[in-house]
Amino acid sequence: NHSTTPYLLYVGNAYPHKNLESLLHAYSFFVRLHPDVHLVLAGRNDIFYKRLQKELDEIEVPRENVRFVMNPTDAELAELYRGAALYLFPSKAEGFGLPPLEAMSAGVPVAAARIPALTEILGDAATYFSPDDIEEMVEVMEKALTDESLRTQLVARGHEQIKRYSWSAMAGATRNVYEQIAHRTTQ
Repeated sequence: NHSTTPYLLYVGNAYPHKNLESLLHAYSFFVRLHPDVHLVLAGRNDIFYKRLQKELDEIEVPRENVRFVMNPTDAELAELYRGAALYLFPSKAEGFGLPPLEAMSAGVPVAAARIPALTEILGDAATYFSPDDIEEMVEVMEKALTDESLRTQLVARGHEQIKRYSWSAMAGATRNVYEQIAHRTTQ
């Protein structure tokens, strides 16, 4: 039953710089501590996600714990954001990271890669890990999932952070980002 199972969420494409392979490795350690917490990856059904699904077979993770939601609709995405226990954004390179802001607007704590583009956009409203350090990624995931005071703080700061961005002003600047996000490319 998906509705009662806590899950970590990533939304976006699976291009190599998105660092999802490292995320899967981190999750393989994390799931030993939290076998009941699933991982949901949502994006466009393309060669990059197919490659990632193949890589998952090489990694020791209970297969039923990882769910790929391909070509989600707007409504499905909104529901995924709302239900997530934690939003993960491990990208090594980013222009403008829209999905973490979407997660913040849904009241979900965000753990992201410590890279200039993301620390600039997300400020103190996210908790950070080095995108190259799997161990740190696991520690941050663990803390952001289990530390209630940190979670409360991140959600509150997230609400403040999104106020800095006028969605209409951002629309033009982020159209290219939207085009990379699954549901815009599935007509």
